[in-house]
Amino acid sequence: MKAASVIAKLPIVSINEGDQIALVKDLLVGRKSKKVEYLSVVQGKSSVVPRVIAFSELLGIGKEFIITQTEDNIKVSADVISEGEEFIHLTGTTVISAMGDYAGIIKDWELDEKTGFVSKIILDNASEIENEKLLSLSQKFILANLDGMDIPTASESTTAETPAANEAAEDTEELDQGTISYLLGKTVNADVSSADGAFNVTAGTTLTESLVRDAQRHGALIDLTMNV
Repeated sequence: MKAASVIAKLPIVSINEGDQIALVKDLLVGRKSKKVEYLSVVQGKSSVVPRVIAFSELLGIGKEFIITQTEDNIKVSADVISEGEEFIHLTGTTVISAMGDYAGIIKDWELDEKTGFVSKIILDNASEIENEKLLSLSQKFILANLDGMDIPTASESTTAETPAANEAAEDTEELDQGTISYLLGKTVNADVSSADGAFNVTAGTTLTESLVRDAQRHGALIDLTMNV
């Protein structure tokens, strides 16, 4: 098993090119499949719009590098991800029990590096929840069956934060002008919300530079790009 925090930021090396072709930025988990379907990647200054590589195109995930066959496996996200497909950014998402109790915030999670399936999530109070207990995934909440588990409640743990107090960390990476130019003036074709709930745009909204930068700050830029 591999921790998502370790895989994020790993360089991707191509066999055909014999060189590093990208850096991993995030892992996109299918809402229904509960497995990593794509890695969002950065290709340096030449990258104008968000790009992804399908998990199925990875030949190996090691301690220091990820291997794929060819640079051609990296695609513009909007070209390969179908409208209506839903992906979750697990880290930072609130977990609640099937009984409606707040359990914590996802601090990290692990996946099977061969299949991409999420094996367990790790909360900010150090509790670990296995895959079979995950009932549903969404951008705002993960619902889990916590029967028989000793999960500290918000009032019992001094380290637990309420959902309202927990906000997604700001993405401090500089947004290149090419990305802004690509999205500027485009119309959003589906509602887009950030995991922390702080960024929301509705279908039919025309994108401005301010909205694009807000999406970047709240980790919703990839979702926004896939819905224009």
